[in-house]
Amino acid sequence: MTSISHGKRPSHPIALAQLFGMRFLCLVLPALPALVQCTPSGLSIDESFMPAPMHNKSAALYIHINNGTDELRVLTAVSSPIATSVEVHETVQEDGLMKMQRLSLLALPPRSITVMEPGGLHIMLKDLDRLPVSGDEIELTLHFQNRTTMTIRVPVVSPETVLE
Repeated sequence: MTSISHGKRPSHPIALAQLFGMRFLCLVLPALPALVQCTPSGLSIDESFMPAPMHNKSAALYIHINNGTDELRVLTAVSSPIATSVEVHETVQEDGLMKMQRLSLLALPPRSITVMEPGGLHIMLKDLDRLPVSGDEIELTLHFQNRTTMTIRVPVVSPETVLE
């Protein structure tokens, strides 16, 4: 039997199997390629926040998506376990009134940062199952072309913080 020194990280598959257990490795190793393919490389979230909503009907959420790649990326959907539906909106002026318009897709140009902020692009969470308060974190999953996803945690901040 091979002995494993706890001071060194084992790199041989048999040593890993002895350390973690063969069943664990049999479950995890086949899934690793799928996990790597699920995250869109070159995309990152530079900033995110959600002002604490006054009611649980809807809430706006703001993020900065950094597309560090040389390719156009497309955001196709957004989801969250606390909302019945989640949509990307842009604020537009129509007949002198500001209106929210739902976007079915959001193009993320190469080497750019797409900024979502109050009065512009934003993510709208509808029919919340609870009322998030300042200090909470909201789980949000961004769905991109080619079935890639990115799950992030967005801090809930007091509305006064947004006005500063």
